[in-house]
Amino acid sequence: MIHLVGGFFGVVTIVCLLGLVARPALTQYNQDMRKKGKTLSEGYLRVYRWLIKNHRMIGIVAVLSVFLHFLLQLLFVSISVTGALAAALLAVQGGLGLFMARQKGEKRQKLAKAHRTVGVLILAGVVLHRIFPYAGIPRG
Repeated sequence: MIHLVGGFFGVVTIVCLLGLVARPALTQYNQDMRKKGKTLSEGYLRVYRWLIKNHRMIGIVAVLSVFLHFLLQLLFVSISVTGALAAALLAVQGGLGLFMARQKGEKRQKLAKAHRTVGVLILAGVVLHRIFPYAGIPRG
């Protein structure tokens, strides 16, 4: 039963990551549509503004939920190497995001580039984990 709770936190993490991954894609879409002079629907803009406004909180929820997912799976199921890799990347991403928020100028721009790069690596890590969820050391 406890593995279902761990799985729930994994799903919460994935939902958060989908929102975080959508943010830069939606920003690019907005820019493209504005260049073409097209109007964006109010519903779409509402979702976009919500994602922009809550980006940091969504990231914090993602880090906390992946921590709980990892801890529960580690204690009650097994150690997943692919899961540990994805979780470690997400922890690095969270640290970069929090550190970047306190920086200004060129240093912030460099951190933002690293933040985006790690985001792509997280996506690859999560896909790898979903393909090979039990690639690891069985418990007991």
